[in-house]
Amino acid sequence: MTNHGNQLVMKRKDLEGLPEVVVPEGFVLREYRDGDDAAWGELVKEYCATPFEQIIKSHRFYGGPEAVKFICVDDKPVATATAWGEEGDDTLGVVHMVGAAPEFRGKALGFVVSNAVLHQLKRDGKTAAALLTDDFRLPAIKTYLKLGFEPVIANEEHTNRWEQVYQNLKCSQ
Repeated sequence: MTNHGNQLVMKRKDLEGLPEVVVPEGFVLREYRDGDDAAWGELVKEYCATPFEQIIKSHRFYGGPEAVKFICVDDKPVATATAWGEEGDDTLGVVHMVGAAPEFRGKALGFVVSNAVLHQLKRDGKTAAALLTDDFRLPAIKTYLKLGFEPVIANEEHTNRWEQVYQNLKCSQ
């Protein structure tokens, strides 16, 4: 997976044995609908200011409405993730643009929506998945580890950074 910047890379070597997608009571899982652009932007605004139309919908990796998953309360999106492609590798899918409204964090919605994206990637014919993350996104990293992702160690700096992440998570590698 191409790393754009100083982010960490995680990979799930296959898409077999994915957990069932279980949506918590009171929430609904659905795909993108026309008019969801502003809600998507609100969910990812902490790390992306580019409009949905420009960064997702007009991109060649956009796989249609089913690629963008939302978890909603009363039809209001409160979490999102996108099934994406990878340049030069038709077998590798990417869990992309995961975000949740601050008031809904800590409710395992990131797990549910990322798992839904993994299932979508498998339906799309992908056989493995990857993602980019940051050292400080400890709850997200914990979620990705639970989903079967593993760190990709590209160099000694990554070894040191992952050691620190595991120390901060208070778990072993």
